[in-house]
Amino acid sequence: MDGLFAALLIAPKLVPPSRYYPVLFGPVDDPNTAVFADADEAHRIFGLVMRHWNAVATALMDRAFRPSFDPAPPGIPDGSRWCRAFLRGVELDRKSWTRYLKSLGPNALAPIARLAAERDLDLFARTAMLDALPELLSQLYRATEPARARRVRELAPVQEDSIDVGTGAPEGNDRQWEVGLVPFPASIANDADARPVAVMIVSGAGRPIAVELESGLPPSVEGVASIVARHVDRAMERESCPQRIAVQEPAFASALRARPALERAVVTVAPRLPMITVVAAARMRDLLGRAGPPPGAAMSDTWMGWGLPKSLVAELFRSAAACYRAAPWERFADDDRIELTHPDGERWGLGVLGAAGEEFGLSFFLEPADHERMLAAADPRQSIGELSGTALTLTFSRREELRPAFRKEVMRHGWEVAGPSAYPRLLLVNTATGGITESQAVAMRRAIDAVTRFSLATTDRPRRGRRDPGWRDEETGVVIHALRKKFL
Repeated sequence: MDGLFAALLIAPKLVPPSRYYPVLFGPVDDPNTAVFADADEAHRIFGLVMRHWNAVATALMDRAFRPSFDPAPPGIPDGSRWCRAFLRGVELDRKSWTRYLKSLGPNALAPIARLAAERDLDLFARTAMLDALPELLSQLYRATEPARARRVRELAPVQEDSIDVGTGAPEGNDRQWEVGLVPFPASIANDADARPVAVMIVSGAGRPIAVELESGLPPSVEGVASIVARHVDRAMERESCPQRIAVQEPAFASALRARPALERAVVTVAPRLPMITVVAAARMRDLLGRAGPPPGAAMSDTWMGWGLPKSLVAELFRSAAACYRAAPWERFADDDRIELTHPDGERWGLGVLGAAGEEFGLSFFLEPADHERMLAAADPRQSIGELSGTALTLTFSRREELRPAFRKEVMRHGWEVAGPSAYPRLLLVNTATGGITESQAVAMRRAIDAVTRFSLATTDRPRRGRRDPGWRDEETGVVIHALRKKFL
């Protein structure tokens, strides 16, 4: 692991975890998920991996890295296995290394290759080459530093001139942190309701300071904020106090400002955390072997995995069944611009899915501007990762598409389903808790009911060219405004 991580951290190009995690853990049977024996095992494995990754990264940055050689078995010279692991890391992206080695010289890796392959080196020569290895690695690390800086700029989904006090950690600054939650698409073998979420702390230089898995987070922002603050406390035990910490949720900021250890740090609320987005996207590929759901997208194998009260889930199922029967996708087009105004004045954007007859459902955008941006995008699916606010999407799946745990859960609780193709599922993006809070679920149920009654009560298409005066649902107090996109 030590040699492999050294090669990956020195590499001029980012190597996705989908390439190197199989080297560490071996291939998994199902490429779409990682299955651990239990939550403790998931915590332990990924905690150890990230701890060693961080140790190697810190030592390389401080020019203090010393290879850690395991005791060699009989017949294997000292350092040979470490060097083979390093070369294995190089092989994971031979193309970028080959291109970069042209500028470093054809023999830049020759000492490592000799130590890995030649068993007949005399003891004096081998000892001298092993002693020179730290300096060689330090030179390689400094030589590839410009390329690593470019890869961070290329991956970060923000413009350089938009990075300021309110938009995350300034690029390249290792003492300014981003702290956030990223739902982790993994399953716990003996707990179908577990929904792993990674608490991530990443520096402005793109260095993962901590990636810790949590499962069973409370469905309240305040409860999650205290957990996030504890993880920052742990990171502070091995790191110096950061100059600034950026978070996306005000409750997180309040919890961190109350920590005595952070009294010298400036804690800000930022609309985006670009470094976390970069690191999280790479971490996701270890589970999928390809680009997975956008960082911040949360799913659960079961409804109880969201941590909501059973009575509220039952109400959501009843509302979803009524919505499916009303078929609002027959009333609206996918590109219709629709807004909802809740009784408290909060405005949501609404996207209705299903006009093409492929996927049916409703997407609620807690920042209406996000819906407008998706409508303007050439490929709305690719723009999901660019959302600045929270999105709650309810879709309907066929029974055969569901995991056994989901089907058993529905049968056990007797929740209402409109038909074999109408099992409701949730996809969440950018929620503060990595899941859905009880208040968000109540508001979403209210919005679903209003859209259902609006579909049944009206027959006209959305008005063209101007905002309509709105239709009010008397039972929920929700007001719906509709405007066709192509006439904006």
